[in-house]
Amino acid sequence: MIFALDSNIITALIKKDRQVEERLKQAVDNNHQYVVPPIVYYEVKRWLVLKNATAQLAIFERFCRFSPGFSIEQPCLERAIEIYADLIKRGKPVGDFDIIIAAFCIVNPVGDYDCPVIARLAFHRANLRYRIVNGVI
Repeated sequence: MIFALDSNIITALIKKDRQVEERLKQAVDNNHQYVVPPIVYYEVKRWLVLKNATAQLAIFERFCRFSPGFSIEQPCLERAIEIYADLIKRGKPVGDFDIIIAAFCIVNPVGDYDCPVIARLAFHRANLRYRIVNGVI
């Protein structure tokens, strides 16, 4: 299975959170793969560059080398627009980055399933209606 990692999980990895590191190692040892969605790459790297966190930036870039390359294309943005409209109509606004991550996972399926997202934020599940592995991997 391939999992999409949210920015909070990648940040925990960069900060050497042992629990997150161990869970990711277990997942990889069990032949699971991960992907860093393009918007997550942007979210994380922009702050590392802004903070001039060169050591953490090196860790992040090394980590991303193992992630398959994907891009955000028109179908992803169209799905994000649908998700945004649905959330606003239901009175459950969510940030644009999270909406784009959800759309990315929906339009980049793994087999017959949407690519699940690894995140620490429980509100995503109810509001965005996509598969999340809460906590860590």
